[in-house]
Order: sequence, then C-alpha cells, then structure tokens
Amino acid sequence: GEGLNVVLSADKEKGCDMEVRSRLAQRDGKVCYDLRFANTGGGTLDGVALQLNKNAFGLSVSAPLALPPLPVGGSHFVSLPLSVDPSKVLVRAGPTAGCMLQVAVKNASGVFYFTDTVALQAVLNKSFTMSQADYLSQWQSLPPNP
Repeated sequence: GEGLNVVLSADKEKGCDMEVRSRLAQRDGKVCYDLRFANTGGGTLDGVALQLNKNAFGLSVSAPLALPPLPVGGSHFVSLPLSVDPSKVLVRAGPTAGCMLQVAVKNASGVFYFTDTVALQAVLNKSFTMSQADYLSQWQSLPPNP
C-alpha cells in the first residue's frame, strides 16, 4: 500500500512468516491503524491477532483484527480503528518513547514485536480551539521544570 512502511519483516530464522506494513492516519476525526499483512510462509496465514502496549497517547485497539486466512503469497489490507483509553497511557514515557507505538502480532508461528512511529497529524484534534485566557491559565498551572 502507498505510504505504508515495513514495520515487521519476514524472517525464516525467527519463524516469522509474514510481513507487516503500516501507517497511522486520521479519518473523520478517528485514528486508524492502516495495516497490510503479507504471507511469506509455506502455508496459510491464519489466526492473526494484534495488541498495542501502553503508549504516550493511550491508543488502544477498538475492535479485534479482522484478517481473513491468507494463502501463500497473498496479502490483505485492513484499517483498524483505534480509540484513546486513559488506562493505556504510558505515564513515564521518556522523550524517545513519546511518538513510539510498541505492537505485538501473534499467529500460529508465535508472537512477533515491532515498534512503529506515531505521526502527530494522526492523533491531534484538528478542530480543537482554546481561548487565550484558558491557555494562559493552563500554562500557569503547569509545575515548574526541575
């Protein structure tokens, strides 16, 4: 898919028989995780599940991954809706973890992990507005930088 980056490469030595390409996008004010799965193994790729670790934005999967069984050499695109869950916010995210998303993908061959980058335009609220007085009040309420 156009604009999708390889985030998990097939690796026969590690038993990974799939390639995953991804992109975070925003459509109609909702965050979506666009994914293309490709079967690089010798048999049907089936039973794929996906999970996100806690992250700075609290992004979590809204619905289970609906991926049909993929024949050898086959690929499938899916746009997975994400939601913001306050319990999934990584409170102590360091500066490098801020825009990172840790993802686990499971299939019959095992569990595979990758890290993806969160594009800020995918998660920011484009229609948000705040009055100058509210902004200044919020700014002044921040704790001093140590």
